[in-house]
Amino acid sequence: MKDPDSIPMLKKYSASLVPTFIVLDKNEKIVWEQFGGIFNSEEALDALFDCYTEKDLEINPC
Repeated sequence: MKDPDSIPMLKKYSASLVPTFIVLDKNEKIVWEQFGGIFNSEEALDALFDCYTEKDLEINPC
C-alpha cells in the first residue's frame, strides 16, 4: 500500500483490498486482467505474447 495513512481507515471500516493485475497492448487496450489471488505470470505472459507476431525479424503488435 503506497499510503500508510490509509491503514487506520481500512481497519475502521473493515475494508479489504483486492489485488488487480493487467496487461496492456501498445494502444493501452487491456489484453488480460486478473482480480485477486496470486499473480499468474504464465497467463499474463501468454496474453502478452499472443498479441504479438514476428514479421521481418521484428515484433509487431497484432
